[in-house]
Amino acid sequence: MNCDSWVSVGEAAANILKRGNMKIQSLPTEYEGITYRSRTEAKWALFFKENSIPFAYEAEGFDLGGVKYLPDFFLTVGNCWFEVKPFDPTGREIDKAKRLAVATRRLVFIAPGAPRAKIGLHAVSPSGRVLKDWQFAYAHDQGVGYICENLWNAKLEVKIGKVSNPSGMYGGIGPDDELEEAGRHHFPWSSTPAEERVTSRRGGRTIIVPRRRTIGDLRRGG
Repeated sequence: MNCDSWVSVGEAAANILKRGNMKIQSLPTEYEGITYRSRTEAKWALFFKENSIPFAYEAEGFDLGGVKYLPDFFLTVGNCWFEVKPFDPTGREIDKAKRLAVATRRLVFIAPGAPRAKIGLHAVSPSGRVLKDWQFAYAHDQGVGYICENLWNAKLEVKIGKVSNPSGMYGGIGPDDELEEAGRHHFPWSSTPAEERVTSRRGGRTIIVPRRRTIGDLRRGG
């Protein structure tokens, strides 16, 4: 499957995120040979990589009743989607996540912003139910192994790391240091290779966007 058809260069050039009167231009960022659409996405990729959480980036696109959707990350151990937004998701973004969850029968997690201590994730179930404040958790001494709805006594949880111990009682302990370290990471300003840049003029302004992805890029994302 060629995912180029799902996100055009024009759409990438228009990747201006709006909240109220604020406009934020995403900065394509390279990490481990993959160009991510924003620094926030690259920081999540770093967190997953450093904490042995297998993932694929922009692995598959979907047509959800006329709405085309290319999810950010697929966590392969958890068999779930992981979306990254700059802020709390809007109603439209929640609706798209619901469509994805129902269509694929997989959980969809939404992270509001970059990695940080005690970040609360939105979780959308395959039935379309939306839950809030899910968190990352240690699997005892084996690193980051779960996303769960309660750090004290997780009755609902998703295993995301290759760990063998059962989750048990988390005791309110999450990987705050690891999340903070990934969130504070500074990528080089010119982290997107020049040969991967495309310049587009729109509305009198020049926007630098990454080149269109190929299926070879996607296969290198995990």
